[in-house]
Amino acid sequence: MIFQDIVFWMLSVLAIVAALGVVLVKDLFRAALLLVVVFIAVAGFFVLLSAEFLAVVQVLIYAGAIAILMAMAFVFGPVLVWACSVPVFRYALALWPPDDYEVVLFYNGQINAEQKQLLEKIKPLQTENASVPNIRIHQVDLKAD
Repeated sequence: MIFQDIVFWMLSVLAIVAALGVVLVKDLFRAALLLVVVFIAVAGFFVLLSAEFLAVVQVLIYAGAIAILMAMAFVFGPVLVWACSVPVFRYALALWPPDDYEVVLFYNGQINAEQKQLLEKIKPLQTENASVPNIRIHQVDLKAD
């Protein structure tokens, strides 16, 4: 019984650390590899529960197929970015205007001098010049009813 407890706690720590790694790691390929570790740890839990068939299915389907498929998609995924080199897409990206950004400024009462200065820095971006983003600024006074 003590052996099963030790294995359970080792698998628990491994699964939790690997799951946190999946969420916190910035590299998608390493996250997929850590996900395989989580799947194998879950398969270990199934073995401890005497559900060997579920453990084999867990390893074959999840760790073997889905995670490897994800890893291969991450490896070959950057090739899809080359679609923007197609002349039709470049033409569309060059001619279609970008959508406007909506900035809503909520304030309660009067705006102080520092806030007015910041607002004056943003207002020139409202111009229709194509080299700067189009921004619409809406001011909402919460005290004015």
